[in-house]
Amino acid sequence: MNSIYLSPQHSDQERKRRARSSPRLCTLSIATSWEGFAIENLLSAAPERTSASFYRTAVGAEIDLLLEIPGHGLWAIEIKRSLSGRPEKGFYVACQDLQPDRRFVVNAGSERYPIDSETTAIGIDELAWILVSLAN
Repeated sequence: MNSIYLSPQHSDQERKRRARSSPRLCTLSIATSWEGFAIENLLSAAPERTSASFYRTAVGAEIDLLLEIPGHGLWAIEIKRSLSGRPEKGFYVACQDLQPDRRFVVNAGSERYPIDSETTAIGIDELAWILVSLAN
């Protein structure tokens, strides 16, 4: 499927028309919006003095959100919109580079389950509550 680039010169009507004709463009918008929503909510729940960043390399190693939590170490968080999202190879490569203390794949669901021996799938609500509880 071809992607469509919408420059600032396109009118709002043209952008909407092209977005309707390009499911990929709409999907990218929703995924980006979900990732931003998740990051904002997790950061607002994180304890004070938590340092937040992301990690990306030129060869594709990537972690959506890194939290350095005082007294709790480095947490690597991959954000997926689907309920059964699994991290891609880049997440594992980045984790080898950084050696985080905890690894999560945050999704829109409510179930918590292991993805592998070091990575846990978790709903955004539950991870937010875990972060809030660390401040107490």
